[in-house]
Amino acid sequence: MALWTASRRRGRSAAVLGSLLLLLAGAALGAARPEAAASSSISAAAGLRSATPARLTPVTLALDWTPNTDHTGFYVAQSLGYYRRAGIDLRIIPFTTTSPDELVAAGKAEFGISFESEVAIDETEGLPVESVMAILQHMASVVGFRKGSGITRPRDLVGKTFAWDGGTDEIASIEYLIDQDGGKGTLPNGKPNFKVVDLNTSAYAAVYDGRADFDFPLVTWEVIPARLAGEPMSYFDLQKWHFPDRYEVVMISNRGFLASHGSLATRFVQASAAGFTYAARHPDAAAKILIDDNPGVFSVPKLVYDSAELMARSYWLDASGHFGTQTYSRWAGYVRFAASAGILVNSSGKVVRTMPKNLSGWYTNAYLDGTARR
Repeated sequence: MALWTASRRRGRSAAVLGSLLLLLAGAALGAARPEAAASSSISAAAGLRSATPARLTPVTLALDWTPNTDHTGFYVAQSLGYYRRAGIDLRIIPFTTTSPDELVAAGKAEFGISFESEVAIDETEGLPVESVMAILQHMASVVGFRKGSGITRPRDLVGKTFAWDGGTDEIASIEYLIDQDGGKGTLPNGKPNFKVVDLNTSAYAAVYDGRADFDFPLVTWEVIPARLAGEPMSYFDLQKWHFPDRYEVVMISNRGFLASHGSLATRFVQASAAGFTYAARHPDAAAKILIDDNPGVFSVPKLVYDSAELMARSYWLDASGHFGTQTYSRWAGYVRFAASAGILVNSSGKVVRTMPKNLSGWYTNAYLDGTARR
């Protein structure tokens, strides 16, 4: 049985954990269906109607991969009737080879799941997208390696083999970490000071079968099944080595759609935020909704429960206990790194190494807090 992980960046392949999951399959947990009182209080706080409008307006949401805990709040909002009370008929577009960013930019989807790292690329290329809600408040990617590998800090990665799975900023991020730890992340010829292999398999599997020394897994997903199988993965957080934090996952929309459908966009963003707020307060119940609404997707239910609990503790809410908010300082920290690393390229193919003057226009809280023009 295979487990699909969320795609975090354009071009990132699915990680299939294979035999590891055979050890875990069948480890299911139960959870009670959400309590009506808790659901009602959250929907009321979000300003949702108590009755369903006679006519619902279709809204499309493009997923970045198969359903996973990054998407929990959308399924919760659907299951608990938040979208219906907002007058919305949610229509989920399953992941395809066309990224959500491209679908949203082309007007083929009103909303899509993306990442701060991808929105930075989109904006530099001139795509008409904008981040309207942060789904994860912090970076969830870590540098992972087997216990006993001899790796304890970033400079130990020099000369080692990296299992790359297509992330646009992963190589540059690792070079940065090595430099921060007093090593040389980049060779004089401009190439990374470590080997890079792009394998047609799970990066996790490549590390555990000895074909690579380290990878760039998600602490909210890929790290969990290794622990459940009794083969825990060691890792270090990038922020310990002064890598700028970022919004790992965000929701984007098309600027043209936002300009002409401000009220609808506000209702959808607020209903979605209510779903994630419920998930943050009731992670087990929310995980059960995600599993129940996607039969056959999750071979290891405990992975979903553990992931939801971790996200509820550390990722879905900001320091004030609110979901979805975005700040200039968080965006600026990562974009400054991306520009200096040469990751940002404009529509003419030119590398852009300067901070954008319009950075504050790459994201908005206006639909979340209801101040957007309608």
